Amino acid sequence: MKRLMIASILSLILVGLVTSTVFAADKFVLGFSPKALVSPFWIRMTEAVKEYGAANDIEVLIVAPPAETDVMQQMNMLEDLIQQGVDLIAVGPTDPQGLVPTLQGAIDAGIPVVIMETQTPLPGVDAVSVIGSDNVTAGRMVGEYTAKLLDGKGNVVVIEGIAGNNTGEERKQGFNEIMDQYDDLNVVASQPGNWERALAMNVMENILQSNPEVDFVFACSDEMGLGALMALEASDMQVPVIGVDGNKDAVIAIQEGRMEASVAQSPEKMGELLITEVVEKLRDGQDVEPILTTEFFMITKDNADQFLQD
Repeated sequence: MKRLMIASILSLILVGLVTSTVFAADKFVLGFSPKALVSPFWIRMTEAVKEYGAANDIEVLIVAPPAETDVMQQMNMLEDLIQQGVDLIAVGPTDPQGLVPTLQGAIDAGIPVVIMETQTPLPGVDAVSVIGSDNVTAGRMVGEYTAKLLDGKGNVVVIEGIAGNNTGEERKQGFNEIMDQYDDLNVVASQPGNWERALAMNVMENILQSNPEVDFVFACSDEMGLGALMALEASDMQVPVIGVDGNKDAVIAIQEGRMEASVAQSPEKMGELLITEVVEKLRDGQDVEPILTTEFFMITKDNADQFLQD
């Protein structure tokens, strides 16, 4: 928790520092803007970007809004990066559609843009590459697991991400595709938790008031899954919860038998690919792959120990 608080504070400090940064003339400068530095997922990716950047003599300027809902703050930070003339901007957009003019403005100014944590190109932004996992596939994986676990019958709750955000919408889409194949699997509630543990706990509490018979919860991120789990445990309910990301707290809860599973992805690999497959190639004048893929994998109690050791 202390680590997360420090990271969040640093993200706020960077808002004021970005406009005064002086770059080394002989270095490639990467401006990296995660959605926020609150979720362990984005912290892990940011640490990987810093690590691989340092190892490859790349200057990395990290700017992050204080929350994943703070679109205007991220927009201002991106505009500052454009004004400073960084060599590349990589961004996890808080609001992909809302940031289109800013990101295309960077491209028009001669600064290539990379979209992180997605396999879906952003309409209106001629990004040099997108890096991430197929979020529709993640949703389908959870849907198939759910159908098997419940034997095709039961009441299901979905805790979404931020309404309209591509990542959560695609995960929900994949999940609902599988739910639609079963007449007796009913999604009784589907509400946004904005990627936040505390908010997801409140949302789950409210859902239980009107839907006390819940057999399964799919949360579009582990942070929200842990929040839903807190609400269920406070109500003395043992309901399977699956999240997405493979965050450490979720893996511990899986190991303890409190959480069912997590569809994990590797933010570290995304950070590595950004440096090795985009920055280095751009610096050397090579072509860049327009889509760089990382895979999802399921963490259950059977293999949780392995991921905690890693």
